[in-house]
Amino acid sequence: MPINSNVAAVGVINGTFVPVVVSVANTLRDGTGTLTPLGTAGPNGALLNRVQVQHMGAIGAASAALIARLWRTSGATKVLESEVALPIVTPTVSVPGASAVFPKTNISLKAGEILSATISVSEAVGFIPDQGGDY
Repeated sequence: MPINSNVAAVGVINGTFVPVVVSVANTLRDGTGTLTPLGTAGPNGALLNRVQVQHMGAIGAASAALIARLWRTSGATKVLESEVALPIVTPTVSVPGASAVFPKTNISLKAGEILSATISVSEAVGFIPDQGGDY
């Protein structure tokens, strides 16, 4: 527990950023199409240090190769923050589904900005904002 109880411990996500599963494809790289929100920065802004992504398919079902993207939205402006590739994997009881950590860290959001996710192929993919949160 941190000395200042108003500050979240490292690795704890706070505020409105939550894990989501995205399954609708959006192949566009201009911010249009379906974007799935992970959360909105609070009144003092937010900082996300790490966001993970992983295939959520069934055991024995081969996943598709795809690109996962993170978007920052401020009003009508959408900015591509980071993207990562997930390879084809067939999960089993001893082989996990493909997962990755977005290469961009320390995504800073101003008050009211939204962090959203897209995938390039229609498949269940989990996005986990697991380090950071509202200021």
